[in-house]
Parts: sequence; C-alpha cells; structure tokens
Amino acid sequence: MLKRAFVKTPFYDQVASLAFSSVVGRRGAGKSALFLQLKEDLLQKGHIVLAAAPNASAFHGLVGAVKRTLADECSYWSVRECMRHAWMAAFCGQVCRALHLPGLPAWVEPAAIDSAISLLETVGPLPFHNAAYACGKIAQEMEERLREALAESNAQQVVFLLDGLDEGWIEGDLGDGILGGLFAGAADLRDHDLGVRFVVFLRDNMYRIIQDKDRDSSRIFTSEVLRLDWDDVTLLELVAQRLRVAFNIDSEKPLDVWNRFAKNELSGKDGWRDVLSRTLYRPRDVLELLNGAIQVAQRSRRTEIVASDLGESGQSISARRLADLEKEYNSVYPYLGAIFRAFDSAPAAASVQDVLLRLREIHGPASTEASKLGTTLLQALYCIGFLGFEVTAGSYKFIYDGTDLAPDLDKNARVVVHPCFHRALTIVWPSGVPLDILCDVADEYGEQSPTEKSGNQELLSRLERTRATDLRKRLGNIERGVRQAAEFEEWVRDVLCFAFPTDLSNVEIKPDPSGVKRRDIIATNEAKVAVWQRILQAYKASQVVFEVKNYDQLEPSDYNQVVAYLGREFGSIGFIAYRGARLQGLTPNERSHLQSENSYGRTIVLLPEDFLLRLLGSESNARTRLSKWLDKHTRQFSQPRAGQRA
Repeated sequence: MLKRAFVKTPFYDQVASLAFSSVVGRRGAGKSALFLQLKEDLLQKGHIVLAAAPNASAFHGLVGAVKRTLADECSYWSVRECMRHAWMAAFCGQVCRALHLPGLPAWVEPAAIDSAISLLETVGPLPFHNAAYACGKIAQEMEERLREALAESNAQQVVFLLDGLDEGWIEGDLGDGILGGLFAGAADLRDHDLGVRFVVFLRDNMYRIIQDKDRDSSRIFTSEVLRLDWDDVTLLELVAQRLRVAFNIDSEKPLDVWNRFAKNELSGKDGWRDVLSRTLYRPRDVLELLNGAIQVAQRSRRTEIVASDLGESGQSISARRLADLEKEYNSVYPYLGAIFRAFDSAPAAASVQDVLLRLREIHGPASTEASKLGTTLLQALYCIGFLGFEVTAGSYKFIYDGTDLAPDLDKNARVVVHPCFHRALTIVWPSGVPLDILCDVADEYGEQSPTEKSGNQELLSRLERTRATDLRKRLGNIERGVRQAAEFEEWVRDVLCFAFPTDLSNVEIKPDPSGVKRRDIIATNEAKVAVWQRILQAYKASQVVFEVKNYDQLEPSDYNQVVAYLGREFGSIGFIAYRGARLQGLTPNERSHLQSENSYGRTIVLLPEDFLLRLLGSESNARTRLSKWLDKHTRQFSQPRAGQRA
C-alpha cells in the first residue's frame, strides 16, 4: 500500500534534489515513507545508496560502547567529540566497502552503527582526549583512502540516507552526544568536499535538543534543513491516492475521489476541512481518524462515511493525540502534562489574558517573573500546535510543524485549544459557532541566537523551580486521612511526573477503577536511564505500580495489597507512597515487613513523604536519589539486623 499509494508532492521533489542534508518533521509526518521512496528512486538513477534505519538494540549497543570507551566520562561534549570522529570514520568505511576496496580494517562492518561500535571497542577504554584523538586519527586515515578511491572510481554519486534515529535513542548527555556527534561527522563529510551527500530524517524534538545544546549547530545544520509539512491540498491528494488503491478507483481529481467516499456534510471542500479540524495536519493522524470512521460505517453496513462516524472514533484518538504530544515535546518543554491539565474543562475559546491567568495557577503568584513564564508557555503551546490564535472572526491559525514563530501577544486576542484535543480535555465547542482551522507553515527553521536559547532555558529552569514550590505548598494543604486521600494520590502522581518526566510515561490514577485489582497509580517504565533500566531488568517491571496511603503508619494489609498487584508486566517490585517521615531510617516494623517480602523474591520500596519532597529538584538529582534509596532497601532495610534471625 505504501509504495503504490505514495504521493510525490513538490516537497518530495525538494528532498530528491539532495539539496538538503536534514529533513525534520514531527511524529507521523511521513519521514519514513519519504526515506523508503527516496532510496528506491536514487537506486534506479544508478547512485550508490547507503541507507540505514538502526533498530533500538543497535543504538543501545552503541551507548554501551561509548560508556566503555570513555570510562563513563560522558558529558555531552566529550561524547559528541569522540563520536564525531567515530561517525566520520564509519561513514568513510561504509563508502569504501561499497566501492569494494580491499584490505579494509576489521572494524568496518556492513552497517555504519555497527562499524562505529567495533571502532570504539578497538580504541577504548581511554580518557576522553585520548579516545577522541585515536578516533580522529582513524577517521583521517579512512578519509584519505576514500578520497583516493573516489578519484579512481567512475561511480555515480554516493548518498547516505539515515532514518529511525528515535528508535533506541536515550535522551540525556549520552544519547544527545551520540546524535550531536553524528551531525558533526556528517558536516565534516560535507565540508571536506568528498562528493558524498548525506540526508538524515529526524524528529523535530530531537532536532531542537541538538540545536539548543550544540554551540556549533549553525555550522552542522547550515541552511540545509528542510521542514516536512503538509497542507489541506497535499493531505487530500494523499487520502485520494489511498482510496484509489484500496477501492480500485480510476484516476480522478482528488476532490471527486473524496466525494465518492464521504457523504452529506463531509463532501466537498468544506467537508474535507471539517475532517482536518478534528486532527493534526499529519498523514498518520488523518489516516487513523479516517480508518476509525470506516470501521464505524462498516458496522452500519455502509461503504461511505458521514460526520457521525468521525465523532464516534474521535474520543480515543483525541486522548492518544494528547498523550503523543506530551511524549514528543516533554523533553523540550517540561511538565506538559500538568500544563495540559490546566485546560481541562476550560472554556472552548478565551482571551490571551484569561489563558495567562490559567497558566499562572501552575507556576505561582503574579509577578514579573511569573508573567514572563506565562508568556513563554503560551508561545510554546502555540509552537507545538496545541493553541491557535484568532485571525478573523471564527478563524484560528495553528502551527503544525514545530516552528518557533510566535504571534504578538495582544491581551485581548482570542485563543482556542486545537479541536482534536477537545474530547480528551472535555472541552465543548458551542453548537452553531463557526470554527475555521487555518494552517500556518514556515519553510525553514529560524535559528535562535545564543541569547534567546539561554533566555528560554533560564525561563524553563524558573518554571521548574516554581512548579516544585507549588507542589510543596499543595502538600501542606492536604490533610491526612480518608477525606483527602484522592488529593494525596493526585499530588503523588504530579511529583512522579515532575521528578521523572521522561522516565515514566502515561502516569495514571486508578486506570481500571472497576477491575478486581484497583491499583492507585500505574506508570510505564521507559527504561531510558540506569535506575529505571535496573528496575526493568532486575525486577521485570515494564509497568510500575505505586500504592498511595494518606497516613503515617502502614499496616500489614498495605504490604499484602501491593504484593497482590505484582506479577507479569508489573514484575516483582512495588512502591508505597505514604505520609511518614523516614529519611533517617525505617521503623523496626517496616523493616520486618520488607524483610518478609524480600524472602519471597519480592521487593517493596517505601516512599515516605519526606523522600517524595526531596525528589522535587532536578530530574538528574531525582534519579540519583531514587537509585540510592533503592540501594538502601536492597542492602539495609531488607536485610536482618545484627542479632536478628535471618
């Protein structure tokens, strides 16, 4: 289907011209489809194409190789500089291998990422500067061999295509340094005029991280970045082509094909725009919405869809789109989950001033600093397509591609949450009131100045501090006992989201309230860093369960309750959050219960109130504290005391 229904838009022609080294787009924007089609077309033209889409295990293998080589000296710049040369050597080795050069080093393997791993294993472990120097020498030797080979060869142009870098990518200095080194190595390949083209298909949030972290980003990206965007015309062409292939429709104009499939209010241009108002301008989102509508229509024995079919499939899609948006941009704009919840049951449309007041509830009392933070958040929500601004009566402009174009913030301007998120946030648009969605897409990324970057980072740091202060104040207003147990559950959830925004995802309170086992909080373990990888590997917990008790003294039934929740994807570890103060050491009673469960191969970790408060620092500090606290449970709390029977 993908091959037969591929639409070669003008954008594809730009990519195929090889004038751009980076194609950047958001989730579901069609990067992988472009990658596959471009690979096929370049091969047909006789180019040497080295295409790779590394899987998660390959990236994890590279992470391990870097850590061993640099002996855990893994700051962003140490990893970036070492990997810059390792990638350059791997790229050159790949081309030499494609040209069938004899006598290549043993580390040159069929895939570039495998070559980089093997190269690092031959170099390290070494101090950072020595490792970077060794990799640099190897890269220089391979470059000289490649230059000689290309001068003697009559081969067509060599093109590297790289996709799927988000598979296995681990956010943080280590993963970001590997990615930054890749772009720096690709830039060296370009700048050394070897005649080798390089095209990377990259997610927008990953691009932003490197652009923000790397002081050399203006050189490594230059102006060769192309943003992958869609409008109503190209999306209609895509859907029409899918319909032609699926239903064997002869070639017709896209709108005519659509009218054969969509009836009543959904037909014509206005009907198509109604469809797009319910989703984001991305192929994956549009196709998912229409596929859901088709299933609803088929249950009614119809082959065409009507507006009510879209409504029935929209609830679950709306929740997934909001969760996707949080996951996609949480590393760039922290605490998106809490920010989104500020709009729950909000008015469908409001003034900028009203929205700023709503956002202010997140980060504290009115002040000049709070006002700046509110403005920054409002602009960020616009840049990721969550909010739109009214341009004419009933017409709202949205950005779908992640640009940094922010509107002038007139306090009286009208703002609306994108309709595709309305159902997830229980927002109701008044019937009879027009809502026209306009798409605003920029062709290129604007380069932020160092001052702007540091200013934005400073504001985000302030937001982190004010969010922590707010959480501390909230706890003081929650009384112990049954009456405010729900409030304490919400507070614990918000602390977990604050402390581990990228480590835990989909953090839910009582996700199955009607089930036999009504777990208080469940979170998905993303296993991106050591402590959560340890919880996954040692305790087999891909889903992590937190039982929450709004009182000081735990009862035996509390431990038994957590144990009953364990097993299968929940593994052999569970957490109990409660109102005790235990940082100086657990009570003999608590130790006794932990020792008892540990003897049966289960681990319960107690999270007293004062420990949860200590998680309200930076994300890296929270990870360190949790790792040490887990060590205490394993080495001290779960072990018999001197003079006590084992």
